[in-house]
Order: sequence, then structure tokens, then C-alpha cells
Amino acid sequence: MTTTTNPTELNSGIGGTKNFYNWNWQHKHYRVVYETIGAGDPVLLLPAFSTVSSRTEMKGIANLLATNYHVTVLDWLGFGESQCPPVDYNPVLFQQLLADFVNSVFNNNSISLQLFSDELTSLPRATSPLNTPILGDFNSISPQSWGARGAKLAVIAAGHASGYALKFAQDNPDSISKLILVAPTWKGPLRVMGLPDGVRNGVKNLVRSPWLGQTLYYLNTTPSFLRLMYKRHVYVDETKLTPEFIAQKHQITSKDGGRYAPAAFVTGAIDPVANREEFLQLLDSVPMPVLIILAENAPPKSKAEMIAMAELEQVQTVRLAGTLGISEEYHEAVTAVIENFI
Repeated sequence: MTTTTNPTELNSGIGGTKNFYNWNWQHKHYRVVYETIGAGDPVLLLPAFSTVSSRTEMKGIANLLATNYHVTVLDWLGFGESQCPPVDYNPVLFQQLLADFVNSVFNNNSISLQLFSDELTSLPRATSPLNTPILGDFNSISPQSWGARGAKLAVIAAGHASGYALKFAQDNPDSISKLILVAPTWKGPLRVMGLPDGVRNGVKNLVRSPWLGQTLYYLNTTPSFLRLMYKRHVYVDETKLTPEFIAQKHQITSKDGGRYAPAAFVTGAIDPVANREEFLQLLDSVPMPVLIILAENAPPKSKAEMIAMAELEQVQTVRLAGTLGISEEYHEAVTAVIENFI
């Protein structure tokens, strides 16, 4: 599977350098956006799947970690600023995307190149004898500024991304140093509600349909509906749900093709596992240290799953105030715990 990384753009979602990763999936190329910030050993942040999933929700954590680490934040295909094609979104797709992305961006010595790419863009430009601009001098960059060559990757995954991070860690144990799961989940909303497979699949196909699907998606992403969802499941402090905040979230939903991946998430089509036992077996199988940040105010069914995960002996657990959006709402407390762990 051939992949490439395109030139970067500055001044994007988390204040770092925006990059484009061209992913080849089933003989077609798709543009995936990711952003890098900071210098040091590598850290990968994976935002939770949701109707408004975006790397921007990891901005608080990314900016705090960037003082000591080189942080990469991914926009999943179909979410955020990444391309939103009408493909069949399923676990195999996202697992392959994560594996290809990490192998392309971090492995084969590309960790080192990625870690100092931001430093290079900030250096004074020189001119070659052919009048071609040159970005600084490689020797002027201290190795400490971009981390050790071949450094293992610390992965921080929120929500549904946790299952995909675990599967990647299971398949690539030598690539991951530590794994942090923030308010981990594995059931899509309609599955949590107990809707049978046939009904959920019917809803997904309905939302994917040209006219009625667009209408249903519009009704479920209005600012008033988004605010209600944030108040019920995502944020604890509703005073933070300002019109400006909700407007930013609503903008995420307004992309062409934006309904396809969220429809798969809501209906459980991209649940990383089939049941609790499978998730616990997956969690039990990874050899590296794992930290779970349990959201104390999470909805009862979601919290019950987190508690079951926390009961495994080899897992470290920290309980913090917050619900499903804890990584964004309480990013300072979450980051403090992460820094103590990694």
C-alpha cells in the first residue's frame, strides 16, 4: 500500500503544522489531515469518534504536551478536516488506516524526520548557488529537540479510538512505549440504547441516502441539538457551551459528505469490538503499560464499561471528573495524569 506525505501548511487547528497524508485504500487515494506540534519524543493523539470528531478537541492536551514532546494529532478519514468519501466505514478500514498512517509517518526512521520538521520550518532560509531556498542547516538542530532516533511511540486515544489503538498495539508491540485510554468506549450510541442490528443498519443506510439522509443529518446536527447532546453526554459544565463553542462544533458537521462516517459511528458500524469480553481480552493482551482515565460523570452504561476495564490487574486507572468529552473539557487535569504516566 503506497502512501506519501504532502507539504505542510501552518496556522491550523491546534496551532501546529497541518500535514496531508495520502492514503491508498482499495485502489483509491484519500486525503487524511494530521497536525504536528512541539519537540521531543513522539506522542500520537487519536480523537474520539463522534458526529463532531476533530483533532481540535485534542488541542488542549496537544499544546500542554508540546512543551516536552513532539505531538501528532490525526483527523480520522470521514471526520474533521480529512476527506469524507461515501465509502463503507467499518473497523477493517480504520484499523488499516491507523496501521498505514503510523508506519508511514513514524516508522522506518521517519520518526526522526517528522520530529524536527517543525523546527526546520522556523529556521532562517539560506540560498543555494542555484538560487534555490534552503531550509536552514540540519547540523544546527540539537538532537534533544527532536527526540531520540527510533524512539517508541506513546499513544493517547479517546473514546472509540481506544479499541483501535489497542488493536494496533497488539499487532505492533515493539512500536508502542505506553498506551493511554481516555474515557474509553466501544459501543456506538444506538447500540448503547439497545437497538437490534437490523434497525441500526437500516438507520445507517437511511442517513447515507441522497435526500432523506441529508435531511436527517441536518436535523441531528443543528446547533440546538448539538448543545443538547453536549449537555447530556459530553460536557459537565454547561456554561462552557457558549454560542461560539457550539458554532465551532456545528461547522465541523457542514462538510460535503460529512454524514457518512458519523452515521457509521452512531449506528455501531465502526465499533472496534463485538462485546465487552472481546475488549477486555484485547486490553489484557497488550504487553506495554496501559493507563485508563475513567470519567466519573460518564453516562451509566459507558461508565460501567470503563469500570470493567479498570478491574484488570495490569491496567493503571485514574478517576477524574468529567464525562465523554473529558479530554477536551478537562484537558489540564487529563494532561497532568498523562505526563505523570509517560
